[in-house]
Amino acid sequence: MSLNPDTDNGSMAYHSYATMVEASLHSRGIWEAFTRNDDVALLHIKLLLSDSRKPLREAIAKVISSVCGGALSPSSAISESDTATSFWKIINSVIPRTLEIPGHSEQIFELADEVFRKYDEHNRDEECLRSYLQMWSDLLLGYQHVENVGQNEPDSVVMGLTKLLLSCVSSLKSFKKPMNTGSLVEKVWRKFLFAPGVVELDNTASNHPLPVLESKTRRELYDLVLALAEDRDSFGTLLGMAENLRSNDADIQLRTSSIDRANEIRAPAGYVGLLNPRAICYMNSLLTQLFMNVNFRKFMLDLNVTEPLRAQSLLHQTQRLFAHMQNSYRKSADPRDFAACVKAPEGAPIDINVQMDADEFYNLLFDQWEAQMLSPDIKERFRSFYGGHTVNQIKSKECEHVSERIESFFVVQCDVQGKQNLHESLQAFVEGDVMEGDNKYKCESCGGKLVDAIKR
Repeated sequence: MSLNPDTDNGSMAYHSYATMVEASLHSRGIWEAFTRNDDVALLHIKLLLSDSRKPLREAIAKVISSVCGGALSPSSAISESDTATSFWKIINSVIPRTLEIPGHSEQIFELADEVFRKYDEHNRDEECLRSYLQMWSDLLLGYQHVENVGQNEPDSVVMGLTKLLLSCVSSLKSFKKPMNTGSLVEKVWRKFLFAPGVVELDNTASNHPLPVLESKTRRELYDLVLALAEDRDSFGTLLGMAENLRSNDADIQLRTSSIDRANEIRAPAGYVGLLNPRAICYMNSLLTQLFMNVNFRKFMLDLNVTEPLRAQSLLHQTQRLFAHMQNSYRKSADPRDFAACVKAPEGAPIDINVQMDADEFYNLLFDQWEAQMLSPDIKERFRSFYGGHTVNQIKSKECEHVSERIESFFVVQCDVQGKQNLHESLQAFVEGDVMEGDNKYKCESCGGKLVDAIKR
């Protein structure tokens, strides 16, 4: 992306920098004054990393790339080795600062990978390479990777450091000496590829770091662990960790390497869907609505379930399902174990192949949830989320007496047809009816027949 000198206020900074570099190429004195200046590292931190203008960062990186990677003019006073060595020293000093501004680090890492390769052609040194391997691996493992699941955007710091480590390992192998990187293989595997799974009944997903899910970065990380597994011991460690994935996680399915991970992970909207294997759309829609009531969800997840396999199996499976919907980074959660714990009126588990009325299922589910709650206080809190009371009143226009009957409810039946919104539906619900003919009541206080009695 280029800068427009007429519209972009970064144009002056770019042209000043480009002019300074160009002048340095034609005079070794200017070159040494430029590259050895005490503020040269701070200048490049500003231009390549901290400046908020992405076009400027890209333009500065392009200038350095052309100097280090392109053919220099025969009249240049500086050699290709000089430019690669000097700029690599500058860029390498900037790399640790990328952890502070990861969102601006794409340009610096793309440039670093290019300049390091050119520097390595002219200055390959085993001791330096080992120090780079240690420094970059420490930076990578110390970095707190954050990913918005489903956004499919690479983390520039993880991607950049991984590529640099791959280049470093490739160069180190040319010396044909042991690298002793077995522990690094395991750390990269556990931190970025297969982080510990979410605790099923935990109510706080933020405490469980995600692995890297973006496909391109994962491929680079796989290449890195394979490159680091250089001997029998480290490769054995790698095989053991891969085998443990299959034996310890029943949900992991072995797939081909060509899988598109974007189709397997949580949608960009940020919510986990529910699998619909048969005719349970009525159940899934209800569970989704209940799950989106955050206070209700927290209440269910916080319940103390002491008999998860027997008397409180439905509550236990509800907690498992809600936890997966809240914490999982997969595309959907499977509700079939939950459905197997919901009993039909005759006592058998509901048949997921048969459609049910959503209102009937709602009442069935709430009755069974409440039955598995052991404490009266917990039951009262449970009823308070969706339960309430209606007061049915019968009164006459001819006397002042009112008859009332209080009833509890979990659901309110509202008319939809002909109503523009919920307020109109609720207004119709409480308006009442005029009683006529045989439907009229006698006032128990007056003893007479009520005319135009109204029920509310």
